[in-house]
Amino acid sequence: SKAMNDYSVLPNEVEVCIRQLLEQKFQEENLHSMFPNRLLREDVLDLLDRYCTVVCYPLKGEENNGFRVKAIPFSDGSYHDFVFINTAQTPEKQAFTAAHELGHIWNVDRYVIEHCGISAELSEAVINRFAAVLLMPKEEFRAAVRLQLSGYINFEKKSITYTNLIKVIVHLMNQFFAPFKAVTLRLVETGDFRKEMAETLLN
Repeated sequence: SKAMNDYSVLPNEVEVCIRQLLEQKFQEENLHSMFPNRLLREDVLDLLDRYCTVVCYPLKGEENNGFRVKAIPFSDGSYHDFVFINTAQTPEKQAFTAAHELGHIWNVDRYVIEHCGISAELSEAVINRFAAVLLMPKEEFRAAVRLQLSGYINFEKKSITYTNLIKVIVHLMNQFFAPFKAVTLRLVETGDFRKEMAETLLN
């Protein structure tokens, strides 16, 4: 699939850049004290709300999870960004959308393009990687994967059934507040899945 190909070209340096930017932002703006839990989950909406006006609205039957409207002029001469989150979508999709839009507001793509020499065409893939890193920090994610797999894997055959694999992903979706596709891609990013396995699941 095209999305999988777009995603797969991102080198590991992208995540290093993203983590540097995240640490810088959290230090400079004292975000650690406001968001002490490394797993943001639904708190990502509160984090986003610090940088724009978040408007939650239910739109059933609409595939769009949310969007950003930049620089709306106010009567006092100031400009404000608005991010609309479709609350008819699952909580996991709402959280990932919030993380994605925060990436745009923080200009994560521009930072990564400048520091990693990534093509500007990969801007959306970089923003999605940012959302994944923010919601599913590598160390915590890998520890959760090991714990989940230990309950389902057949150690004799070193295998897992398709059904149990889906159960593992659903557990991870609940734990990290991330949608199915994002969790599946994160399993590749962290080295827990082969790309071919993710492609099978996503297709």
